[in-house]
Amino acid sequence: MQKHNGFAYTYIVIALVLILSAVLSLVFINNFTKQDHASRVPNSNDETELKTYTSISGSGLTFDYPSSWSFEEPTKQQISREDSKATIMVLYSRKPSIVDGKGSTSASNICVTFNEMQGDWPFRSQPLSNPNKIADFSVGQNAVSLVESKSNLEASVSPAMQLVNQDAISKHGGAYITLNNEYFLLANAAKDCWIADDAKQMDVTREIEQAREILKSVRIKE
Repeated sequence: MQKHNGFAYTYIVIALVLILSAVLSLVFINNFTKQDHASRVPNSNDETELKTYTSISGSGLTFDYPSSWSFEEPTKQQISREDSKATIMVLYSRKPSIVDGKGSTSASNICVTFNEMQGDWPFRSQPLSNPNKIADFSVGQNAVSLVESKSNLEASVSPAMQLVNQDAISKHGGAYITLNNEYFLLANAAKDCWIADDAKQMDVTREIEQAREILKSVRIKE
């Protein structure tokens, strides 16, 4: 009788081990499948929808920007005179709070600025000195470089990034990109465009890369 009970216990133990092994195998396969799927399909939380803006001036200026950034698209030119026209467009990685006409943010931020000008302007801006080249590309007929000053970026000095014209004898100098209808573009980016006394320092590595992508997306819509 005891011998039969011993065999019975042995069978029960073996059965439990087999069941446990099967359960663990199913759990492993399920987790592996999820990880493999995640490696092949981008995480929707990491995807950022892009918006496209085209200037209302007729310059053809077009660029893309993340929907998470703050940007109030101009509905009219800020300056529109017979001898000079201008529109300033500023995109912020973190929307500033405006109090009594002054803006501030509660944490580190990145901004990208597009100054679009036509006519009688001084055009005095100069290319960054000894910057790092990030990319070369074309904007219309312009051979353009995106350059960046690491020291300016770290010290929140503007500009930290800039689009520069590779044509050394361009009409208004290397800091200006020729657009359609005699418009010219000055395009820069900087860190901490709005600073408050209680601003929290935060990692803006992703926002810096987004600013680069915004500047690299500049093109002329024909």
